[in-house]
Amino acid sequence: NVNEAGPEKTDAIRWDQVMAPFGTYGETISSHEEILPALQRCFDAAEKGQPAVLNCMVDKSIINPAFNTPLYSISMGHIPFDELSEQGKAARISHWSKSPNMPGLAKEEPIELKDIWDPLEEY
Repeated sequence: NVNEAGPEKTDAIRWDQVMAPFGTYGETISSHEEILPALQRCFDAAEKGQPAVLNCMVDKSIINPAFNTPLYSISMGHIPFDELSEQGKAARISHWSKSPNMPGLAKEEPIELKDIWDPLEEY
């Protein structure tokens, strides 16, 4: 379950397609063998004056579930609290419970945040 792994859910958003109406060159890749050729195509487009988007589909299971910065909390703001992983909930409570814009978080019990510098392991 991706929600238990920590990176939450972004269910295969095709950013290259999102940006296409704005005139960007874009493509999606899903393996490391594709990175260099795809980057070259993006650089080629950029050298011709066209913005480029390289959408890289990654294995979410390798993202450190201890990732818990304020930016993480903001970037996962679209996910309802009850759908966040434990670390997502911990980060949101830790970073935003004192905000007057999020009074409901002040009622939540604090959850211990993992140290992002600890070696990656199963949590």
